[in-house]
Amino acid sequence: MLMVYVPRVLSLNDTRLSPSNAKFIFKNEHSQHHFRSYWACSSSSRPHDDVGILLRNPLYKHVQTINP
Repeated sequence: MLMVYVPRVLSLNDTRLSPSNAKFIFKNEHSQHHFRSYWACSSSSRPHDDVGILLRNPLYKHVQTINP
């Protein structure tokens, strides 16, 4: 029997993504894999401060507000 594990929550730390790259990932993951992603891109010169979280449907329906 083959078991397939599908994660429902993914946390990404130290992403070093620019805001435009994070936006691309947001659109791509949502349309292809039914994930909704939320990103906190650093506006400072320290790119290692960036984090992201991806929530799979139906979990992302419970997110009420995101404060940038």
